[in-house]
Amino acid sequence: YTRPEEVEEFVARTGVDSLAIAIGTSHGAFKYKPGQKPQLRFDILEEVSRRLPNFPIVLHGASSVTPEYVAEINANRIKTATEFSKKHGVITLLKGKNTVISLKSGEYFINESGTPAMATGGSGDMLCGIIAAFIGEGFTPIDATRAGAFIHGLAGNLSEKEFSARATTPTTMIKMLSEIYKEIELGW
Repeated sequence: YTRPEEVEEFVARTGVDSLAIAIGTSHGAFKYKPGQKPQLRFDILEEVSRRLPNFPIVLHGASSVTPEYVAEINANRIKTATEFSKKHGVITLLKGKNTVISLKSGEYFINESGTPAMATGGSGDMLCGIIAAFIGEGFTPIDATRAGAFIHGLAGNLSEKEFSARATTPTTMIKMLSEIYKEIELGW
């Protein structure tokens, strides 16, 4: 778990413009072992947010979330995202079909770009990277999240068209980014 008391010093020392914090999600090399019971620690998120108000925080890694809880979230995607944003004072991106982006005010946006072919390992890492890059370029966290979700989905759409649904991976989606950025810079 992230130690909230170390976060301010870490940000000051490194100059990072966003954080990925551990609150009990299980991902990559840190997957839970059989018999371990995951515990999501939202108190850590709240404390980090208190110490660094309005600082972009990325929560990623959901392999510790039970299938029942995933089904419950997906049955009420907008409500789940908006309630979480309001309660914790954060921007929430709930990826999937019609990605939901909600703000701490309760306002929300639906991103319709993307394809089921993107449901593959590493896709969320790519999305986090795109959003973090936009924040690093000076986008507001809201604009970075909205643009990141759209471009990520568009990369998935183009990858599926170019390579097929079965062959769509983060690697093939990344190959589409230069084409997307070129179109944006030169005009659609």
